[in-house]
Amino acid sequence: GQNYDGQLGKKGLKTSQKWTKVLSNVDEVSSGISYSMALKKDGKLWGTGWNQMGQLGTGNSKNSDKWVNVMKGVKSVSCGGAHTLVLKSDGTLWGTGKNDLGQLGLSERTGTLSWVMLSKNVIEVSAGKYYSLALKKDGSVWGTGSNDWGQLGVSGNKTINTWTPVFK
Repeated sequence: GQNYDGQLGKKGLKTSQKWTKVLSNVDEVSSGISYSMALKKDGKLWGTGWNQMGQLGTGNSKNSDKWVNVMKGVKSVSCGGAHTLVLKSDGTLWGTGKNDLGQLGLSERTGTLSWVMLSKNVIEVSAGKYYSLALKKDGSVWGTGSNDWGQLGVSGNKTINTWTPVFK
């Protein structure tokens, strides 16, 4: 597929029209807009591609056309449009990237180029294009970000800038 921003991690920007092996020993993958994240079996998280909003969590906004190790101790990863959520093995939720609609739940709409801890006691996470959801150990679901179409399950079509319980 398309590789204009290096999202395939093949060292170069050449588009691929057939399945190509780009990484080994991977347990989970997720992709956002023109970027990809891969969780290896050893718990190390790798990213490649578009990084203008800091969604790779490298501490800068430079794109990468090769896989870069960005975190260790990871249990799960989920990419939104231009933000990334990571569930670490200790149950902490981390995020990086775009936050213009509150999708990271930082209480302000400023994004980040580096990983920020967002919550604790999380067992599952899912990022949408402009919103995020987290399932906590107590069975409650928390959400943040755009609710234009009711995707967070809260009444009213409003943006939520902080993690809010949406289901108990």
